[in-house]
Amino acid sequence: MKTLNRTTALDAQTRNMNIRMIGILLIAGLMLAAGQYTAYSQAQTQTAPAASNSKVSRALSSDEKSALLIQVGNIQAAFNRGDVEGIMNLTHPALFRLFGGRDALEKLTRTTLVQLQQLGAKFLSAEFGEPSPAYLAGNEIVCFVPSTSLIQVQEKRIKGQGYMIAARPIDSTEWKFIDGAGIESNRELLWKMFPDLPRDVQFPVWKQELVSQ
Repeated sequence: MKTLNRTTALDAQTRNMNIRMIGILLIAGLMLAAGQYTAYSQAQTQTAPAASNSKVSRALSSDEKSALLIQVGNIQAAFNRGDVEGIMNLTHPALFRLFGGRDALEKLTRTTLVQLQQLGAKFLSAEFGEPSPAYLAGNEIVCFVPSTSLIQVQEKRIKGQGYMIAARPIDSTEWKFIDGAGIESNRELLWKMFPDLPRDVQFPVWKQELVSQ
């Protein structure tokens, strides 16, 4: 019976890991689920901001798309190799504010990467798709980059569809990122980070499933 309970618990843990391993907001997803990060939990209970009246959206140019896909690939690569400094450098500062600063999130990231390694979690593949139209959010441009990933955790393989939130200042070409997995349980967090983002943005698909070997 003890072995059975341990196996059942491991299966549940594996399912809960799923696509949250794509990028930095996996940290938010894990810690929120475990109730281990008070500042993030408190952010969920705050009142959502009023809708913006200044909706502006446009398609990205081919050059902008190319640059964005290169940069989002860089944060994925940093995560795959356990490069915490690289992850932090490509993470949007809005996420630091939710966690009480860059140092706090960096420490949490290092801890979580160790936990993933102990679980035997491995990325088998990750691909990014066509970026969404860009939305004006105050002095920043925000868009979504859909992703498809295949992850192995011990004997389990998980196929996931997710997305990265990409943002940059209007006068910059350098994008910063937040993994969409961390806001799927509460999308209002997106407007806590980007209060001027239009309320009718279109979210990419987010789902995950166990697949056979």
